[in-house]
Amino acid sequence: MSQQHSQARKCLLVMCGLPGAGKTTLANQFRKAFIERAAGGGDCSAVCFDQVEHSAEEWQSQDSKDFQPEAWKKARATALTMVEQHLSSAVAEEGATQHLIIVDDNMYYRSMRHTCFQLARQHQAAFIQLYISCPLALALQRNAARQGPARVPDHLLIRMGTVFEAPEPDRRAWEANTIVLAADSALHISSSHAMEQLKQQIMEMWKGPVAAVPSAEAEEEARQASRAANQASLLHQLDLRCRRQLSQAMQHLNSKQDVDKLAKASVARKLNLSRQAALAALREADESQAEAVFHDQLASFARTCTTLVATSESLEGL
Repeated sequence: MSQQHSQARKCLLVMCGLPGAGKTTLANQFRKAFIERAAGGGDCSAVCFDQVEHSAEEWQSQDSKDFQPEAWKKARATALTMVEQHLSSAVAEEGATQHLIIVDDNMYYRSMRHTCFQLARQHQAAFIQLYISCPLALALQRNAARQGPARVPDHLLIRMGTVFEAPEPDRRAWEANTIVLAADSALHISSSHAMEQLKQQIMEMWKGPVAAVPSAEAEEEARQASRAANQASLLHQLDLRCRRQLSQAMQHLNSKQDVDKLAKASVARKLNLSRQAALAALREADESQAEAVFHDQLASFARTCTTLVATSESLEGL
């Protein structure tokens, strides 16, 4: 590795993308190829968040088909601790080889990836993102072929696809080192030539460690991270509450025998479009207006539910 002296000795490679995009397959293939081709000049570790989650006691003792928020949070904290341990132990002595640490997770919120960026900064590591772009329809198709805990419930995958925040390397300096692969390409990258190309891209981005932030900037970064987390939470809450209102509206409409199936299907389709529009409005809102937009969109969606249900009932009564 000719650039050893100009590069950080360790690098955190954060993979992100929908379930079924091919992250774990690629992570395993690349880790093996990296070690083989380094020939003693480098090492590679990987932390797969799904594996940590599925091996947790909470998942072993309960029905794995049910999403368990507390078990998920606990497993995620454990996985992040493992990432930090790898960063702490990697290439500590002078003249040691380089060490690549791969983080394999969906990382669908930007704030999740920024947490890893902060770990890289704390441990003087380089930071690179590998985003596997996968259409929701393809992710659902691949997910349907999975068995056991590896299969994500469809409604959770759909929600993840709705709120997914893809990297923005042109807008955010900390995301500048981002590699984007299409999901189809990720599954066919095992050839020596394609793998070498990916390694070359990573090595070109593997430069010095993430720069330390002056104290004044650190405070601003913390505020930005807090605002990002708040916006992510608002999106999640808006989605949940809109879905609850949609469900209640459809339950009411389904109880009406005089409303035909086509009318009910039309209402459901319009309400889903309205819910997606509400999420888009909140996602595009200025951070200072996020709270107000959240409440406005929630109230607007409630009115839409009431109006569409009432209109459908009145039309059938004619």
